[in-house]
Amino acid sequence: MKKYEHLIYSAVGLVALLLLLVAFNYLASTTSVRVDLTDGKLYTLSEGTRKILKRLSSPVKVKLYLSRAKRCPCRCAASRSASRTWCASSSVLPTIT
Repeated sequence: MKKYEHLIYSAVGLVALLLLLVAFNYLASTTSVRVDLTDGKLYTLSEGTRKILKRLSSPVKVKLYLSRAKRCPCRCAASRSASRTWCASSSVLPTIT
């Protein structure tokens, strides 16, 4: 038994780590908190923009014109995907063509 003790501890540790990762992933997926970790906070609205949006009395229609992902460079495809994600998660109901 002493011979395999370090293997047993390693296996138990790996299983515990796996369970912690699964639990963290589940808890993270049940919340809608988003964190902008980009340099310069590219996906965060400035305080001035937030103030303007709070004062709006009527809905704002946003129209995005983006190329199809297969015809444009990777950067455009990433922008298209990010735009769809942002629009879906915000209160803005855009028309994406």
